[in-house]
Amino acid sequence: SQPVKMIEHYAFMTGESEVLVIQKGGQGSVELSGKTLSKVITMKEEFLGGEYPEGFVPKDAFYFGISDFVLDESGRVFSKTSANPNDQTPLYMSHHRRYNTFPVTVEGGWKIKNFVGSDFQQGTILFFDENRKGYFATVNSAYEGDMYQLISPAVSGASFPIGFTPVHNYGTTVPVHSNMTTAYPKEVRSILKTASGDYRYQRFQANHSPWTYNVTCLPLAEEELPIKSYVTDKSLYEILRMRNFIIFTGGPANDKLYYCNLATKAIGLYHDFNGVEIKKITINRSAGNPRNREEHLAVGLANGDFVIYNVPTPVLTGGTSEEVYRLTGLGNIVDIIYKAYNFGNSL
Repeated sequence: SQPVKMIEHYAFMTGESEVLVIQKGGQGSVELSGKTLSKVITMKEEFLGGEYPEGFVPKDAFYFGISDFVLDESGRVFSKTSANPNDQTPLYMSHHRRYNTFPVTVEGGWKIKNFVGSDFQQGTILFFDENRKGYFATVNSAYEGDMYQLISPAVSGASFPIGFTPVHNYGTTVPVHSNMTTAYPKEVRSILKTASGDYRYQRFQANHSPWTYNVTCLPLAEEELPIKSYVTDKSLYEILRMRNFIIFTGGPANDKLYYCNLATKAIGLYHDFNGVEIKKITINRSAGNPRNREEHLAVGLANGDFVIYNVPTPVLTGGTSEEVYRLTGLGNIVDIIYKAYNFGNSL
């Protein structure tokens, strides 16, 4: 069925989940029940008229609780309102609303590369525009759908600090991996690659006013990240939200699993797969559950092995990896998700 990726998302009121499977073959992209993994609806059926817009090939999606967005491979974004918080409907995942067949746009147009938002569809979502090399943002509200370009810091009239790459125009610098914290205020953390091939670690807050819904940027820090000699264009990254670490892959064959302590800049090898390419890494995390401390890392390998490792800080930096679980013979692994099923609970 040519799968591309999976996205678990949650009913805003009940907390129950569905899993979107983006795929190019078979029935096309399809929503599965988070409880039974049975089919709920195809993505095509969720568009007006039950047909995709011309040339539409799904690439990614972000479910925002009240507004949902889907991104296609040409950089277009399509939206639907998933629920009205005033209609007293307890199940916000009823699929009775439809995606528009004309894309979301801004003055001058845009071409979106990716979304950046928290894992649990709260607060703010960022859209990286390839034309402007920077971010737009909007907030999770049924009453406000404006897009805000993150041009200036939150302090009125201020400019970005010296050494901090402006988030509205990264120029020749490229964000290669970004995530957003779940807790308020929303902090965006990015690994940047400069035109010279050096790497930097950037942090800023994407804040919105509860009265105006305007989104502003508050720069926090940007510093050198000493991973250049370890990584390649195939490298994969996990920026841990609850600890000051990055876990990443590297080596010429992308067969090595490293960590970087962001406080000390110390880099260490966690595990060497000895020539077997790492295809996907995913850390465990779940909203509202204190048991989840990002202590398990799932790894998908080119030989079809799926492995879970124990990665609390003493183990991650201790020099010896700890394997928790292994499943072999899975074929071509293209994606891994940590499935929670319920907004506040893990399975």
